[in-house]
Amino acid sequence: MTEIKIEIFKLGYIINLNLDIVSNTINRKSKYIKAKIGDTRQNIGSPDLKGLGYSDKIFEQFPNKKDDIIHIGIINSGIEEDYYTRTLGINKILMSLSQIDEVCEKAKRTREEYVVQTLLTELLWLLYKREKPDSDFKELFHNETRNCIFDFCENKSDKAFKLQTGLIDDMCKGKLIQANIPDRYINDIKNILISIHKPSLIKTFEIGFTKPILSFTIGSILGGLIVNFVTSFLLGELTSFSDYLIGIVLLSIFIIIIIINYFYQVSRYSIKKLE
Repeated sequence: MTEIKIEIFKLGYIINLNLDIVSNTINRKSKYIKAKIGDTRQNIGSPDLKGLGYSDKIFEQFPNKKDDIIHIGIINSGIEEDYYTRTLGINKILMSLSQIDEVCEKAKRTREEYVVQTLLTELLWLLYKREKPDSDFKELFHNETRNCIFDFCENKSDKAFKLQTGLIDDMCKGKLIQANIPDRYINDIKNILISIHKPSLIKTFEIGFTKPILSFTIGSILGGLIVNFVTSFLLGELTSFSDYLIGIVLLSIFIIIIIINYFYQVSRYSIKKLE
């Protein structure tokens, strides 16, 4: 098998998740993993676990045809054993979005980024099971929180830590290699994870505003001065070249601070990646 094909679809009504972003994030950075969007299964019935979640019977909503596609169903409700994900066989993954908004907010990640990372983690687990059919998930997932995508995170709040980093630690990578999972798949998945975790200019700006010093400098001091300048410009109170020069200086300082913050956040990401 040279190419892994995955089909992602919604189970039930989910409005705040863009699967186009999910599939494009995967396809843009991978050579051997190709994602497509499947049809939504709207009529999934009522929850059968005390009315709060769905048991593994929900897998009956998955395609029955035998093919080489890995099918990934996403549901808003809770699922059996209150897990975030469940797998069936070697080609079916069920993912729950229940209670993940707090995790995403804490990790400063979007729902789509959460889905991509979780999907890739379970994909590696399926590939592991294909090579070692009798293996237990505890062979790969670990109770210790090591900021690795294979942190089991029995305490759900810990899930934010691995969502922040998106790393495969050396011990787990060694297990994947020992299981004869081809490097091309591991490298593809690492490239996708890097693409969603490397800070963009917008993300670094958002992160910066959570820091008191930068927030105070831009929001209170510099922001106030720029607002005053714009107001004066609109009221026609700027009458000399020096007035306009002040505005240019303020805008330049603003841009310089944003650029410095961007490179600072990128450098921090690079250091974390090497740790």
